[in-house]
Amino acid sequence: MDFILPIVCAATFLAWVGWLARPNVVFQIRYRRGIPKVVRGRLTDATLNAIDEICRQNSVKSGTITAMPGKRVRMKFTSDIPPGCQQQIRNMMLFG
Repeated sequence: MDFILPIVCAATFLAWVGWLARPNVVFQIRYRRGIPKVVRGRLTDATLNAIDEICRQNSVKSGTITAMPGKRVRMKFTSDIPPGCQQQIRNMMLFG
């Protein structure tokens, strides 16, 4: 029974380190079955609706869009999102 406490402490520590090691993001959107969900960060409804409209026009059914901070916000897309759609989203984020 004395071995349980060190195991629980080690598991808690590893979970904490894993949480700290997550990359910092401005926002992350996941598409599943054509439905967008903001899973990290915050977006205005207008921005989410604009991204959703672009994805619908390009028939995106699944994928992930991640905006990462830096000198400029860097956009990362999974391969499920076509290059043309990616560029439209970048343009919308840059030019409104």
